Amino acid sequence: MPLKSKRWNILPRVPSTILARFPALHPLLTQIFFNRGLVSPEQVENFLAPDALAQTNPFQMHGMNQAVERVRRAIRAQEKIAVYGDFDVDGVTATALLTQTLEALRARVQPYIPHRIEEGYGLNLDALKQLKERGVAIVVTVDCGIRSLDEIAYGKKIGLDMIVTDHHTPSDQMPDAHAVINPKQVLCNYPFKELSGSGVAFKFAQALARAEKNAPLHTNAPLFDENLLL
Repeated sequence: MPLKSKRWNILPRVPSTILARFPALHPLLTQIFFNRGLVSPEQVENFLAPDALAQTNPFQMHGMNQAVERVRRAIRAQEKIAVYGDFDVDGVTATALLTQTLEALRARVQPYIPHRIEEGYGLNLDALKQLKERGVAIVVTVDCGIRSLDEIAYGKKIGLDMIVTDHHTPSDQMPDAHAVINPKQVLCNYPFKELSGSGVAFKFAQALARAEKNAPLHTNAPLFDENLLL
């Protein structure tokens, strides 16, 4: 396709006042940061070495305490937990992250990612029914579920404890789940509202790790210091 058919959006040149804040950087690199909205050394440092995600207390998220408490009970009782994800990169990453965390905590956990063509995005009734028949007690959604009101209600009806972790914008009505973790819900005071689905799953994993910090990993390494961060 010829370039003339493309619509080009030329961003403004970085102001000299902002260039002066980065004397050690090449102007072209400063321009790239400026294009991304990074105009202070602190913003650039956080962008290049992000640690705020690990530092912010996950229990600031509304619903986190209820979700962690239920999953911890399931781990102690060896109830089966399903991590229900999505087929895109964010959903697969979130599913793997939370599944591996739960495995490290010796939970009985299984991942479930719906088929893109046959099942489509999000929760579906047949999948929930299958999970129930497999003996699953808790379904934790990652990167989906916040708008699946009927599916959440169905899961609850058939005896599943539904925990929703999602980053998509909620509708006016929230799902009737055991717990809902989403920084965009009205009652949530978590400072960063634009977490990805993987980011929300990470905060849940972090909260579980903090709550179970004395529990052994499958490698027999305790969950503190860098192990806790991971």
